[in-house]
Amino acid sequence: MSCNSSHSCGDLQDIGYPFWGSNIRPQYCGRQGFELQCHDNDYATIRIGHQSFRVLEINNTNPMMRIVIADYIGRDCLESIRKSSISDPLFNYAEKVRNLSLFYDCSADSSSQLGKNNYGCTSEGGVVIRSFYTIDNYDDSRLPNLSNSCSRVIKVPIQPTRPNILYLTEGKLIEALNQGFEVRYVADDMRCSTCTSSQSGGICGSNQKVTKSDQDIEAFFRNYGSLAPKRHGFPNVKKITNSFKDELGQGGYGRVYKGKLSDGRLVAVKLLNTSKGNGQEFINEVASISRTSHVNVITLLGFCLEGSKRALIYEFMPNGSLEKFVYNGNTSKPSGQHLGWDKMYEIVVGIAKGLEYLHRGCSTRILHFDIKPQNILLDEDFVPKISDFGLAKLCLKKESIVSMLEARGTIGYIAPEVFNRNFGEVSHKSDVYSYGMMIMELVGCKNYRDSGIDHSSEIYFPHWIYKHVEHGRELKLPGVVTSEESEIVKKMIIVGLWCMQTRPSNRPPMNRVIEMLQESKEALQIPPMPFLASPPRAPITSSSTISTS
Repeated sequence: MSCNSSHSCGDLQDIGYPFWGSNIRPQYCGRQGFELQCHDNDYATIRIGHQSFRVLEINNTNPMMRIVIADYIGRDCLESIRKSSISDPLFNYAEKVRNLSLFYDCSADSSSQLGKNNYGCTSEGGVVIRSFYTIDNYDDSRLPNLSNSCSRVIKVPIQPTRPNILYLTEGKLIEALNQGFEVRYVADDMRCSTCTSSQSGGICGSNQKVTKSDQDIEAFFRNYGSLAPKRHGFPNVKKITNSFKDELGQGGYGRVYKGKLSDGRLVAVKLLNTSKGNGQEFINEVASISRTSHVNVITLLGFCLEGSKRALIYEFMPNGSLEKFVYNGNTSKPSGQHLGWDKMYEIVVGIAKGLEYLHRGCSTRILHFDIKPQNILLDEDFVPKISDFGLAKLCLKKESIVSMLEARGTIGYIAPEVFNRNFGEVSHKSDVYSYGMMIMELVGCKNYRDSGIDHSSEIYFPHWIYKHVEHGRELKLPGVVTSEESEIVKKMIIVGLWCMQTRPSNRPPMNRVIEMLQESKEALQIPPMPFLASPPRAPITSSSTISTS
C-alpha cells in the first residue's frame, strides 16, 4: 500500500504522516505514538499516555490536532475522572488552551455567589451534585476561590474560543467540553521536511525496515475491517501484563503471560517470537479465531502488531492445558492432576463439539491441523477450549479437499495423508485423525507400557490396543477402577480407533463422532484395525511441530 495515497476516517480527511492505524494506513507510513483507531469509519481515537482521546480535527500544516477526552463526551459530571492532563513528549498544549476548573459538591453558601457559573449535575448514583466552574486566568477575578468549600476540584483543558465562552455563559458545559482543545504534535524534523518538499516529492515514514511480510499483515487487517479484534499498542500490552511479570508458559512460538484488562478481566497474552516465521502464523491465528464463537473454542480478545512486536490476547484459562492431566507413565503425578473419567469423557465430547463447529458451524470451514492436549485449554469448570490456530487453514464449505505444499502439525498426531498423499487427500478428516490420537493419549494408551509388551518396538500401539478391544480383553489401564469407568474408557477407545483409520474416507466426520460418544458401548461397532499409525512421536515433554506453508 502506498503511503502517499489519501486516507480518511469519518470527518478526518487526508490523514497522513505521522498518523497510522490498522484500517487507516500501515504502521511504516507513520511513527510510533501516533496510532489512530478508526471506529466504523465514523470517528477516530488516539491514545496519549493511558488516556483515549477522540480526534476532531488534524492540521498537518501547523502541525496541530484538536482532541477531546473520550470519557468527557456527553458528560458534565466528571467528579470520577482521575486525571485529565497530557504528559507526553510528542504532544504539547496549544498556547490558548486553559484549564477549566470544575468544583463539585459545594456548599450552598459558596455556590450562591457564582451566578451563571453555577450548575447541578447528576452523578452515576443519581444524586444531583451542586457544582460550578471557572476558567483559570480568564474568568472574572472577582469570582472567589471557593475550592475549600467543595469536596473535589477537577481541572480539564478547554479552548476559550468565542463559541466556547458563549456556551459557558449560557451554562452549556457539555457543549463546551465537546469542542475539545488543541495540541501541537512533534513528528517532523529537517530531513522529513526536505524529503516532502516540492523539489524532492518524497514521503515520510517510520525509521524501520519494512518487509513484504509487514505489508501483507497490515493489508490483511485493513481488509478484515470491523471483523478484526481490538488492536493494542505495545505499551498497553506491557501495562496489561504488568511488564510481563507473570509467565504462564513458553513454547516454540514464544511465551505466554498472565494479564488483566482495564475492565478487570483476566487474560493470557501470547508474545510471539520475532524471529519465527514470516507472519503467516500470526495471520492464520487471527483470521481463524476471529471468525469463531463457540463455548469450546478459545476467544481472542485482542492483538498487538507494532513493528516486529506481535502479541495475541486471549481469555484466561485458570486450569491451563489438558496436557498436564494426561497419564505419561509417571505414577508419582500429584493426585490433583488426575481427572475423574466422567470429567475426562465430558472434555472429550466438548473437544469434539468444538471441532465439529470449526468444520461445519462457521461461515468458512476451519481446519486446525494441530489438535493435541497442549492446545486444549480448560476454564475454571474444566470446559475445554480449542486454542492455537497458528497452523490452521481456511477453506470454503464446499471445498472438501485442501492443498498444502508442506506437512504441518505435531509429530505423533499427524494424519498419514498429511505427510504422504498416497494415503488420500488432506481434508477435515485430518483433524479427525489427530483427535483420535489425542483420545488414546488421554486414556493412557499411548504412554502406558504393559509389562508383557516388547518395548523395543512400537508395534504395541495402536495394534495391541485393537487386539485387546477386538477380543474383549481387560486393558488394565491405570486409574480405571469401577466397571462404569471401564465402560467409559472402552467407548472412548473404540471412537478413537475409528478416528485413527488410515484412509480418510474410513474416518467418521466430527458430527458422527459426537453421536458415537453419546451412544452405548454395545451399539458401537469395532472398526477395522488401522494398519499405519502416525510417525513415532517425541516424548510428551518435547512437542515437535512441523513447519507451515
